[in-house]
Amino acid sequence: IVSLGGAARFEAGKLTTGVQLLLENGSFQWPELKLDAENIRLDLRFNDLLGMNTPGGQSFRIGRLRCGDLDFGNATILFDIASKEQANIERASVEWCGGTVMVHSIRLNPSSLDRFAVNTELYCENLSLAELVSQLGLSNASGDGALFGKIPVRFSSQRGLLIDHTGLLGAEIVDGFLLLLLLGLQLLTLLLSLIHIS
Repeated sequence: IVSLGGAARFEAGKLTTGVQLLLENGSFQWPELKLDAENIRLDLRFNDLLGMNTPGGQSFRIGRLRCGDLDFGNATILFDIASKEQANIERASVEWCGGTVMVHSIRLNPSSLDRFAVNTELYCENLSLAELVSQLGLSNASGDGALFGKIPVRFSSQRGLLIDHTGLLGAEIVDGFLLLLLLGLQLLTLLLSLIHIS
């Protein structure tokens, strides 16, 4: 379902154009990548279309996203567009393995995506270790362990996704608490090499 509305105003010698686009219940499939997205929703409102300016809190959501054996839910990006040269991701999050992966505040330049690069941190909260290991195809596992922490990452249009292995991840095992510093290097390197994006 797509709805589009707009208005134009000429005042004090200046033309402003406002537009609102609403997309609901969208879907997308890319069989070659085994990618399937359902319940896509985009709510986008421009204060001024010619000036490429939106208020904060614009939203893009995907209810369910599957890529091979990876299964994500409720992917949400809140953003704004300040101009043709600046867009801001205010917050992005996705449910995965019973927990949440999120990123905060990223500034982008839409006019130079061929030279795009960003440094940020992924925050992981309460990811099921058994489900994570299973989805990554490492083994079948069971138990009540949960993973949390942050992973520094760099993404560029020329080099893809690079992981900084100094990230600190922790795990809560059954009823106790155990900080696994070794996950910051050996296990993280193994897991993320399986999902490298280029």
